[in-house]
Amino acid sequence: MPQFPHLPLPKKIQASYKHRGIPIERQLAETTETNLQNRRTHGRNLRRSANQLRDFWFEEQENRSSLGFPDLPNSDIIPVFLQIDPELFDPESLYSFGIEVISEEGNGYIIGASTDNFVSLKEKINKFVANEGKFKNKAAQLWNIIQGNQWRIEILSPELREKWEDIADDEIILVDVSIACYLKISKAPYRKNVESMRAYRARYARWQARKNAIEAARFDLEEQRQDEFQQFIQATGGEIVTSFVSYEDSFSCRLRLPGIALKDLVLNYQYLFDVSEYEDITFLNPVTNEQETIGVDFIAPENTDPVICVIDSGIQENHQLLSDAIDSGSSHSYLPGNASVADEVSDGGHGTKVTGGVLFGNEIPKEGEYVHEIWIQNARILNQHKLIPEQIYPPQIMEQIVVDYEEAKIFNLSINATRPCNVTHMSSWAATIDKLSNENDKLFIVSAGNIYRETGSANFPGISEYIAAGHNYPAFLLRNPSRISNPAQSCFAITVGSVCTSKFQDDDRTSFGERDEPSSFSRTGPGLWRMIKPDVVEYGGDYVREKSANPLITVVPASSAQVVKTTINGNNAVGYDIGTSYAASKVS
Repeated sequence: MPQFPHLPLPKKIQASYKHRGIPIERQLAETTETNLQNRRTHGRNLRRSANQLRDFWFEEQENRSSLGFPDLPNSDIIPVFLQIDPELFDPESLYSFGIEVISEEGNGYIIGASTDNFVSLKEKINKFVANEGKFKNKAAQLWNIIQGNQWRIEILSPELREKWEDIADDEIILVDVSIACYLKISKAPYRKNVESMRAYRARYARWQARKNAIEAARFDLEEQRQDEFQQFIQATGGEIVTSFVSYEDSFSCRLRLPGIALKDLVLNYQYLFDVSEYEDITFLNPVTNEQETIGVDFIAPENTDPVICVIDSGIQENHQLLSDAIDSGSSHSYLPGNASVADEVSDGGHGTKVTGGVLFGNEIPKEGEYVHEIWIQNARILNQHKLIPEQIYPPQIMEQIVVDYEEAKIFNLSINATRPCNVTHMSSWAATIDKLSNENDKLFIVSAGNIYRETGSANFPGISEYIAAGHNYPAFLLRNPSRISNPAQSCFAITVGSVCTSKFQDDDRTSFGERDEPSSFSRTGPGLWRMIKPDVVEYGGDYVREKSANPLITVVPASSAQVVKTTINGNNAVGYDIGTSYAASKVS
């Protein structure tokens, strides 16, 4: 396991094998080698940088006070941005420099916080300059201390970073934030070859006692840091609108606060390492109507059959195709002020379509007898507009659903953010899914997300914008804005992409892909740390485009996935739609 779950995985060092009795000579990075050859110069530069940063920090705190900003908790702790030797320097070594590691940003850059006014750091520098001590060369691997605080803008999500300068002081903004809270626990000891079992057990018991003590201290630290953070946010005129969600090394929550308070938080709060603006969670739902005749006798699942929880927009539970498989006693709506578990989304619903995919896969029965082999549980978190209300914090609601739906081992989550995921840090939502999967032996099936037909944005283009810019299918699927969307980057979830069901073509129109080729809307990987995503694919249909230069993009049944639709407002019970949502449900 990585020491920091929210940080990138450590790099692998590749080298040819050498016998363990022969030391492996490691070539030093040029910067580290230069620092070793110029100890006084490098030491003087580091000390000067630390002093300048310390002076800047306390001057900033005086300025904040004069402008009426509330005092920071532990304002004597100084945020610091370092560059270290990425090959040799273990970030956890910074604790001996008096620096708490907040986040690793890649390429050797570390966000940290000096807990002792750089006293320990300067002691290490002095020993480096004097060429003294066991770790006399370590400071050579500390390359740079970055000045000022503008580097903190990099902790923002790309879309928030883009609008940063335009945020008005009185603009109310909803953001999800992550706060570092970590204490180092050493690895469990291994039994030595010459060690008796009794001696090893005694040594292991001592380690276990230290581990328990550190875990208790970490819990106390987290409580203290949460209380301080809550008081600070309230003092800025903001509010925390969700509960805190805890991880091994951090916690997260959702805030509502004025723009001026957000800027102060980002530039000054020492333990903050990730800030993302709340974004509507929505779907691609092009729908066509086709008449279907249904005449099937359905038989309910056995009591011992598996249970799948569909986390979505609710389900039309009395639907003739679905009702026998619905565990209606467990249904629950998490929407504030709306206890209905029905699928209120127009044009055939969404959760209902997903449920049909879970039960029937690629072929919905039309006649004869059909025995359901799966129980469906209904957890509603989307409103009639296919949005997660801002009062619902996805990490928190995932935790609650896993508690409430203890029987379910599989959770279908055909819900994604509208934009590509961040690849610097694991989002709180995806991290929570990983934590729940690991701790509770649950499996989440998550859709990869969809590229829209058109967005009107050059930064987050839809298919129409791609084509207008000269990026054609399938090349546009490999561009950065087509990356999988949150929470599809979850490590332990099975992320599902979509492939075409068939090739469609007439005189004026054609589908983008052939059967089994990637759907034109299916977002692609890799995920964080070059992880292979999506994990699998299923048939989710494809768009159809006109053959002209500026094509109209539509949906036709012949290139779409067959879905179960809500029958409210006169809809047919079966229709057609496209999307990774329905590909994911078939994998579930």
